[in-house]
Order: sequence, then structure tokens, then C-alpha cells
Amino acid sequence: MRRQLFSQLSLSDLRVGHGDDPLLQFPLLKMVEFSMVNTLALLSSINEARGTCKEHGNVDALTASMKRGWDIGSWPFPFINVNGRYELIDRRHSKAAAESLLIKKVPGVEYVRVTGSQWDFLSHTAVLILAAIRFNVDGTTNATKDHFVHAILTVCKVDKLDNTDIDLIRGLLDLAGVNERYNYPGAITSIENKILDYSEETDGPVSMTNNCTDEDFAKTLSSLPEFGDNQTDKDGTLLYVMMADKRFNKRYAWDLIRHLLEAEECGKCCRILIRSKSTTARGVKNDREDLIEKVVEYYNLSTNSYREFATDAINIQLGSLFSNIELPRRGVESLPGEVYFVHQLDSETEPQIVDFLDYYPKVTI
Repeated sequence: MRRQLFSQLSLSDLRVGHGDDPLLQFPLLKMVEFSMVNTLALLSSINEARGTCKEHGNVDALTASMKRGWDIGSWPFPFINVNGRYELIDRRHSKAAAESLLIKKVPGVEYVRVTGSQWDFLSHTAVLILAAIRFNVDGTTNATKDHFVHAILTVCKVDKLDNTDIDLIRGLLDLAGVNERYNYPGAITSIENKILDYSEETDGPVSMTNNCTDEDFAKTLSSLPEFGDNQTDKDGTLLYVMMADKRFNKRYAWDLIRHLLEAEECGKCCRILIRSKSTTARGVKNDREDLIEKVVEYYNLSTNSYREFATDAINIQLGSLFSNIELPRRGVESLPGEVYFVHQLDSETEPQIVDFLDYYPKVTI
């Protein structure tokens, strides 16, 4: 599609109309009109829909793209006028790119709230959260299962709704566009179950996550001189960055153990920083816990196996001199290394050191 330089861009250049509206089937907002809007007047609020605390995504790529002008086939910046405040519904990354390029005006499209439906009780904030997800259900962007879960739980939190009411949850998910995003019923059911099963008592509060994208994490890592990705610190400490992801933690756990053992073998120490790409606080916690539990389990499996073999062999050889010799246990916590979680949750302001002893199976009496 042809691009037009922002300095020459006017509404007559746009090649989109009412029929292209991503919210055409969204019953709670209605398009009003296109206009050229002051970039600084568009307010980018916290991205509650996706569950991230700050602007993220491929802003660098958007900046490079917008240097060449505006794609006249793209939908303008969507916003709603709230008492003179132009609150963005989507395109937060594009706004950040436009500001970095000092673009004064961008094409915008205003929406207004529609009333007269069963959803009139929803707050302004809840409607914007649902609309933000609806903007990203066409398969070309990354509205994931976790995004739907976080968005609906946030709506329930904001408006004090019951997240165990299946009819309510299905209605909210339909508003958010889940039935357009996923054709497979099992995918929608899994989203519903995560929402219905959520409990703040066991899962913690519905909160935001930081450093879940490559871009955000790269910026954070560059500000942490004591950490590095496959590097060696000036004192000889081996520095690694690793991922926590429940889908692949079986492999990641062995990799983490290997780094610790290799450091011990060469007489060095290592420092490992772990991150999760989950966009929800619950997902980050689950990724972390699953990884470290596997590290503890796998290391104990390997060392206990040899410990039992060595104990039996020694008792056989020295049985005439000693009896019931038992070799001491050695856990992963004794290896020369430190493991940290990068700060991703609301309450975290710096990397959190991992205490492996916290992840041993609980003994019940």
C-alpha cells in the first residue's frame, strides 16, 4: 500500500472507510468520524488489556516504517473523547513511534459509547479494555489466550464482577472477540476455564507484568551490569540469561543444571538471570515455579541415583570394618552459582534471587 509523508498527509489520502472498522461488530462503541489529531493529545494509558505495565512491542520497526510515511490503507488511531481527553483504544506502539519521530499530527478516528444493551452496566474502563482486545483478533496480531484471560479478569476486577459466572464470562469473551479469534472450541474452553478457576487467594492479584518482550528485556538487561547473556564478568563469573516456560522447562531445567555444573568443574561461579515471556502475572509465576521445581527434582534424581550406588558399593567393600556407611546428600543449592528472576511483577523492582530450598517438595505429616 502506498505511503504518504506525514507533512503532506490529509484525510482525503486515506483509503479506509466505515466498512473497514475493526470495531464494526463491537456493540459498545460506534465510530464517529476521521480527523487529523495532535499526537501529544492522544493519551496512552496503561495497557490493561494485554497485561503489561509499559509500552512495548516492536516500536523500533514501527519507527522505521513511519519514517517512510503513513500507510494510507491502515486504520487510523482510535480514541474516545472523555471530557476532552482523547484516550487511545489501540495503537499505543504507533503513538510511541510517532512521538519519537516528532510527528505533530496523525490520522485519528473518534468513537463514542453506545448504550441501550444488556452491557450498559460496564464501566468506561471495562469497555476500553474489551475494545482493545477486539482490535487484535484478526489473526495478524498477537491477541493470545493469556491476553483474553487477563483482559476479562481485569474487567471483573475493575467492575467487581463474578469471574465464576459462566454466562457472564462467555458474554464478555464474545464482546472481546474470542469467537472471531479462535475457531477451535477447545481453545475457547481453556480460556474460560482459566478465568473461572482464578482465585486471588491462591493465584494472587490480577496484576501487570514487565520485561515480557524481547525489546523491554533488552533495555532492562543493559541497565544491569552484574548480569549478561553468555558473557564473563570481570571477576570471572560466568553470566547467562535463560527462559522459564512451562512448555519447555524440561529442557531448560537440564540446561540450568549444566551451567552450574560446568562452572563448578572449571572452578568458577556463575550467575543466571531467568525471564518469562508470559504476559500475565499468573503466567510468570507458573513458569518460574515449574522451572525451579524441575531443577530441584532432576538434580536430586541424578545425584541420589549415584549416591545410592556409591553407598552400596562402599558398604560392600568396607563391610568388615564399618557398617551402614551413608554418603551425605548434596542438593542443587550447594553448587557455586546464583540464580535470579528478572523483575517482572508489580511488587518487584530488581532481580529476585532464587532460594532452591523453597522449591523442595513439602512434607506433610
